Parts: sequence; structure tokens; C-alpha cells
Amino acid sequence: VQAKNHHGFIPLENAIKHNHVEIVLFLLQKGSDVNSRSNKGWSALHTAVHIDSYEIVLILLDNSANVHARNDDGWTPLHVAANDASEEVIELLIDHGSDVNSRTLDGLSVIQEAWMHGRMNIVDLLKRRGADADDIGDGNEPCVGEGHGLCQALLDEDHERADRIAGGHCYDQDDNVVSSIPWHGNFHRRILQEVGFD
Repeated sequence: VQAKNHHGFIPLENAIKHNHVEIVLFLLQKGSDVNSRSNKGWSALHTAVHIDSYEIVLILLDNSANVHARNDDGWTPLHVAANDASEEVIELLIDHGSDVNSRTLDGLSVIQEAWMHGRMNIVDLLKRRGADADDIGDGNEPCVGEGHGLCQALLDEDHERADRIAGGHCYDQDDNVVSSIPWHGNFHRRILQEVGFD
């Protein structure tokens, strides 16, 4: 039950990917490591959150899955949830102790991840649960008007802050704003175009 494939996933994670609840339960009963990590540091909980399976997330948490597990980029299951999961899964993670203010190795917060994907219902949920919203501004839509984190940082030519907010590289070695950003590229290209950068 612990044999890893070439990506470092054990059978438990493969069962989760295919949403096979019965197989997940069987593998856990046979001693599968609920906190095993893939080659890139993904845990079973990261995978269950990614497929938005409330039932499997609950099973894993009830079997001592580490809610604070970080992949190689510093993403917690809650970061993945902010992008991929339902409000119910996010509430479940928070109720089990997930840190709503955790940041990736690049400084991306959970609320920024939700905001950058236009998931305003998740942004509101995270705010209600204590997330610090300083980097996203105070409006209802990403990058609308002044005061919104990334847009304002770009308008102010505060490249260090823009880089931190975007979680990628917002400028080249000559300090020119670039339109090709590694993290969430299409979203950031659109933002840059909206504020007049090509």
C-alpha cells in the first residue's frame, strides 16, 4: 500500500484522484500513510482538496491528515482549496485548524489565490474566517479601481510589492513591467493590459 509510482504517489493518492471513496477507506484500513508525499510534496489531502471531494477530505482529516502540509512550493491544502474547492471544503479545512493567513514560499496568501481567480465568494468566506485582506484592496472585483493590491502596486511602480502579490515575476532585470508572468499568467496579462501595460 506504500509503493510509489514515478510521480511519487502511493495507491491512496491515485484512489483519491479518481474519487474512489471505498478504495480510500480500504487503503487507510490496510495502513496506507495518510501523510505520504509525492515527488513535488503533494499530500493526499492536497489531492482530495484539488478534486473538491468533501467526503474524502473529511475521511483524511478523521485519519490524522496534516492540514498544514506544504508542497515543495509552500502551498497548503487551503491554498489549493482557494483555487479549486467548494466553500464547504474550505470551511472543513479551517474548522480543522488550517491557517487562513498562511503564505507560499513566494509569499502568496490564501486570500490572494482566491482573489486572483475571481472567487469573490471564497474571498468573503476567508475574510469572515479571519484572513488578512490587505493585499487585495477593499473592492468586490479583482483589479477594479484604485486600492487593489496588484493593480495599485503596478500603478505605483512598486515592483517589489507587485512581485510579492502576483507570486511571480512582474518585472525584468531592467525593471520593466513584463506581460509574461509565470504564476496565473493569463490573469496577470489581462490585469497588466487593463492598467495600460503591454
